Amino acid sequence: LVDGTALGMEQASGLALREGVLYVGDRATGRVHAVDLTGVQLDWVDLSSRIEPGSLGALELDAAGRLYVADVMGHRVLRVAPPTP
Repeated sequence: LVDGTALGMEQASGLALREGVLYVGDRATGRVHAVDLTGVQLDWVDLSSRIEPGSLGALELDAAGRLYVADVMGHRVLRVAPPTP
């Protein structure tokens, strides 16, 4: 479905799906990519200034579309605006 290397991804770490958009975390870069179900990247958000490298964990979206990201090394959960398709 998604060729992560073509998107600049190094270590896929978390997934969340909402309304035909797949959100994929990249542990190595600290980015969350939004891709459609054909594998086309729609947008991405860079969290590397907020979390340590290698710390991006699980992803989850709530009913309102807010994105929650597990910061594994920081022992916390962040709420961030998701990449917009």
